[in-house]
Amino acid sequence: MLKLFSKSQEITFKTTIFPDKTSQVWQVDDTHGNDLSNLRVLWLFEGEHELAQLLQLVYLLRSLYGSRIELHAPYLPYARQDKPVSNSSTWAVHLLDKLIREAGIEKVRVFDQHSQCFFESESAESFHKSVINHDLICFPDKGAWQRYNHLHVSAYGSRYVWCEKVRDQLTGAITAHTLHTMGHQIKGARICIVDDLCDGGRTFVEVAAKLRAEQVAAVDLVVSHGLFSLGKDVLHNAGIDTIYTTNSLLHNRDGFKVW
Repeated sequence: MLKLFSKSQEITFKTTIFPDKTSQVWQVDDTHGNDLSNLRVLWLFEGEHELAQLLQLVYLLRSLYGSRIELHAPYLPYARQDKPVSNSSTWAVHLLDKLIREAGIEKVRVFDQHSQCFFESESAESFHKSVINHDLICFPDKGAWQRYNHLHVSAYGSRYVWCEKVRDQLTGAITAHTLHTMGHQIKGARICIVDDLCDGGRTFVEVAAKLRAEQVAAVDLVVSHGLFSLGKDVLHNAGIDTIYTTNSLLHNRDGFKVW
């Protein structure tokens, strides 16, 4: 979904989908004295067809009105495709960066970006502070520790555990997770797993199983972006009690507000 704003005023426009599945963005409402010189596009991602519509909208606005445009995309598509191009990786987030900048978008804001090297990324700190009040934090892999440990040093210090992915050296496939308790007694503890994104949730299912085997009192999950492509039941059935996420994706309307 794309929304257009001048300051806090929403500006309407139309999107037509043709029989061949292509689209046209048109009829921006310029009839009520709206200031179209500085605009913000809110992109609530639902599918990559919206990228073509975004580029059309920006082209229209800049061509007709000379608009300066900021893009706010709480969930950034392609963010996990952040490895340099090879025959097994297209580096899609870099391509997205090129398309956005060449379209003339002057500023891009995202929320808790997976790779911190492309766009201005809003921190997950406020979100975490609103929901995390546990005995220990669990980082499900080294990447999560690198991403979030600095947010919790003042409140939690060394009160964290983490999991290490065990890979098959021939195939690279993840075969298991090793739980590092860092010397903490975790039996009876309330633990919160923290990461940036949940897709199907396999990692969190396996980490929850490791924690439950240690007889912890509670396991909660905090993720900035909740795709939940296999549903939430698979997570709850694995022993995760409460799932916290944001409204960065439209199907999580009741999540912590980031737009």
